[in-house]
Amino acid sequence: MLVAVVGVLGSLTLSFFLWKCMNEIASDDISTFTLIPCYLGALISISPIIILPFDIAGSLLGYENNYFSIVKFFWKLAYLVLFILCWVIFPILLEYELSGDFEHKKKLKTSLERNKNRWITQIIIIAITSILYLTVFNLHDSKFSISSMCIAVAHFWGMAQITFLWGFGLVAIPLKIKNSRKLVNKNDIIKNLNRYYTILHNLEDWKAINHHEIKKLNDKLNYLYSISNEERKKTIIGKMIKTINESKTVLIKNNYLEETYSSNNIDFKNLSEKNVLMIEDLITLNRELKLLVAEQRRIYHLWESTLSNSWKLENLIVNIEPHQYSKNENSPLIFSSRATTPVHIFNNSLENDDSVSARSNHLVISNKRINGIFLPNYNFRTKNAELIKNIAYSLEKLFTIDNRHLNQLLYIFSLVNSIGIISAEATMYFPNLNISLYSHIIRICSRIKYMNNYIKFILVYFICQFLLIYVYVCTYWGLFYFKIPKKYGIYLNKQTDGPCIVFFSQFLCKLSTALCFHYLSILKIEETEFGKFYGKQIKHFLDIFGKDFNIFFFPIIVVLVYAINIFNLQGKLIRNSGIYYIFFEYYIFDDYVIGSNVENESSENEKISNGKRISEVQKMKKAMELNYCGEKMVQL
Repeated sequence: MLVAVVGVLGSLTLSFFLWKCMNEIASDDISTFTLIPCYLGALISISPIIILPFDIAGSLLGYENNYFSIVKFFWKLAYLVLFILCWVIFPILLEYELSGDFEHKKKLKTSLERNKNRWITQIIIIAITSILYLTVFNLHDSKFSISSMCIAVAHFWGMAQITFLWGFGLVAIPLKIKNSRKLVNKNDIIKNLNRYYTILHNLEDWKAINHHEIKKLNDKLNYLYSISNEERKKTIIGKMIKTINESKTVLIKNNYLEETYSSNNIDFKNLSEKNVLMIEDLITLNRELKLLVAEQRRIYHLWESTLSNSWKLENLIVNIEPHQYSKNENSPLIFSSRATTPVHIFNNSLENDDSVSARSNHLVISNKRINGIFLPNYNFRTKNAELIKNIAYSLEKLFTIDNRHLNQLLYIFSLVNSIGIISAEATMYFPNLNISLYSHIIRICSRIKYMNNYIKFILVYFICQFLLIYVYVCTYWGLFYFKIPKKYGIYLNKQTDGPCIVFFSQFLCKLSTALCFHYLSILKIEETEFGKFYGKQIKHFLDIFGKDFNIFFFPIIVVLVYAINIFNLQGKLIRNSGIYYIFFEYYIFDDYVIGSNVENESSENEKISNGKRISEVQKMKKAMELNYCGEKMVQL
């Protein structure tokens, strides 16, 4: 009974947590028609966090009851649902979200037509592979089935993806925890600040490219609107132009408002022949517009977050050495958002450094003097809000100090886990050699003689769940930090558009079963309900490639990618291999935006200087906005 209660509570907690996360990243423009299948797929994909430890604990302790028949049924049903979502539902939703059609039914019809050829191709490949397997590889294999072959191929693909994701996540998570400690060393702060300045410089190019493409599309739409004679087409074009203007006004704000669009040098290569405007042309343009506007929002979000982070670090430097800032105006990197214009202008006009505060990543007006203007005390509600902000800031500082030991503990824990997983991976090829830390821990716990079976079960359950959560985080960490312009990116604050959400959920579903299988391989546990259902489906099929693929090549690749990330070689490999020029113009990873050109020391210094200038200009604009608001308040 206790086990059932734990399972129900865990499932409810997981469902609520996932819904909050999905609600945080999913844009408000995404329809419920798309969001519900994505949520369902993601929920089933991470549900092994609750179910698999239950399966492991029951198999180790020899439990056989109705609960485990439910577990067996769950694995079969979950795999069937994931298969349908991955190969039927998500391809339809992806093309639906990318479609440029203007009506729901037409979007769905277009999506089905685009996926039809893909499904036919997949069926032909499966048929040919089945024939080759029966006639060439293993004519008399009675275990062969099309379902087993599909499961094995999907497993092979999933393992290939997991190896690269693990190689990154097992390094990135300990480093992220280590780097999240409170910065007290000026050199570390300057190093991080230089990184943000470089990002700002590269984002400036990215913004310019996106702005040019939107301007070009806007010119084309304005011209088409002027030559169109049909009222329906003019209405559609007008809505598209309105979308551009709204996105420009709301998202880009003062960055792009200075430039007016003009219809010059219009390129009609993508339009129908003889310049006859067809509805298909408008659909194509609307599809392009959706991608550009979504990309514009993401650029703006990344720009704002990077600028905010750079201002935070600038404030830290000023707090560490405030006297050096006022004495040496040309000192590098010391620009505080508390003094948002050059120091010789603001030093005489600010009563103290708290007149403009950046405690919450935003410039906030307080009841002090700005450029000789006294701001009035508004009312009790305003004072109360300011008091709450000050209390929250004090608590934040207090918890930051107290969390140093917790941060150190989490860093050691993640480091030990990563090393333990890598050592288990490196020795997976040797069945008689078991140096998997968690494998020994859970077996020792399951063999304690003077412990109640229920306590044993719960102890093994939570140990397995603890490691499985870490494995999941390591696997999916890269999916959150890997971003390709115009193609993929997961962003907070409801900035992730429909195609990215669908692709993300589809990726979770494709990796789920392979991840569980590999997790059991690390623990060296085979007699589970999951292993009985899933493991037997792939073993005989993988013999075509050789059994070493599953227990040797994949683990070795994980160790290799792990080493590449430890020595920070991934950036050099990507730049020098020419992947930039094949796939995309800019590569973003873990908040980095690296240009397609090869970096050198001189250009890096130029990027830092340019990013520093961008940060200072934006702070001056913020200060002007605050002064303007102050003048308005005084007039009222």
